[in-house]
Amino acid sequence: MKIPVNRTELSRLLKRGEGPALEFKRSTAELREGMQTVCAFLNGCGGMVLFGARSDGMPEGQQVSDKTLREIAQAFERFEPPVNIDIRRVKVKDDREVLVLSVDSSIASRPCLFEGRPYERLESATCRMPQEKYEKLLLERVHSRSRWENAPAEEVEPRDLDRDEVFRILDAARSSGRLIGSIGNRVVDMLDRLGVRAGTEKSSKPRWCSSAGPSCRITRNASCAWRGSEERIRRSS
Repeated sequence: MKIPVNRTELSRLLKRGEGPALEFKRSTAELREGMQTVCAFLNGCGGMVLFGARSDGMPEGQQVSDKTLREIAQAFERFEPPVNIDIRRVKVKDDREVLVLSVDSSIASRPCLFEGRPYERLESATCRMPQEKYEKLLLERVHSRSRWENAPAEEVEPRDLDRDEVFRILDAARSSGRLIGSIGNRVVDMLDRLGVRAGTEKSSKPRWCSSAGPSCRITRNASCAWRGSEERIRRSS
């Protein structure tokens, strides 16, 4: 959904009606409930919460003062982990505006809590998230691709990698039956075959390799990551 920047775009958005990614609140008098929905969107696929819009889609607007914005900022402080929500103000009358809170979802931030509780979106309703689902999202965050061993190794080129270490991992993969077919002779081809080079999404294996490059910190982290990958291959064989 496009974030509205004027009344025409706002009207177009309001015509969609409330749903899995859109919530209307008449004013910030319903700030707490609106923030619960923000939390639900953070735990889902994102969405928008509009303050100053009736449930039937009519843009009543509200007066927005420094106190209003301060209360919203204070509400943001009650999220865990910390959130960064985009706020747009769309004027609908001379002294009244609709506040649009645009929520982007990220695996790295899920599960999100508001006032110590997780929420989820079910169609056009915001509900407390079941404990089982919360624990599942928490586990996914721990093992998400945002972990350091899955992040691109900045400023590391294929020529910096330890070729012998790459071959060692390939031998382990072959012996376990997890790698079949040709792999090429270049280090780049081998990394692509394993799906561990930055920019390839074929595998969730680490993107690091033992390196003789200039950064000792990268070298030590890389060695640990690759040893862990090799050990998992051997255990699963």
